Amino acid sequence: MTTWLYQMSAESYSIQEYRKEIWEGEIIKWPTGKVRTESGERLAEGDTIIFVFVKTGTHEAGIYGWGILTDLKKEKELIFFRPTYPSDYLKMNPIWDDEISSLLDAIRGSVKVGTMWKISTDHAAKIRGKIHTWMK
Repeated sequence: MTTWLYQMSAESYSIQEYRKEIWEGEIIKWPTGKVRTESGERLAEGDTIIFVFVKTGTHEAGIYGWGILTDLKKEKELIFFRPTYPSDYLKMNPIWDDEISSLLDAIRGSVKVGTMWKISTDHAAKIRGKIHTWMK
């Protein structure tokens, strides 16, 4: 299974709307936007998605949650996902520090504008570790 970064901007989707819409266990439908990979990999059911608000336009940047991809509608460029624990906590207490900022830069490479990026196994492990540490 693959892990993906889903990048959001407070300029186009408010943090308040995210907090109202996203609840653990619910099935959510969102557009995929531009999916960026070096190897041409595709989204697949069961993949993990990590949700991040970028610094642009907000003082509340950070990791806001994660979830499991449950369905795809390729012809409509839609994903269906289920937010999982600790997304309800993270949306109110996002993770942001220099390490997260550096990890995001490494994941996105030279192209910072877009919606989704494939996350390497090493970067995914670091983000998971940050989430687990944050929850202690």
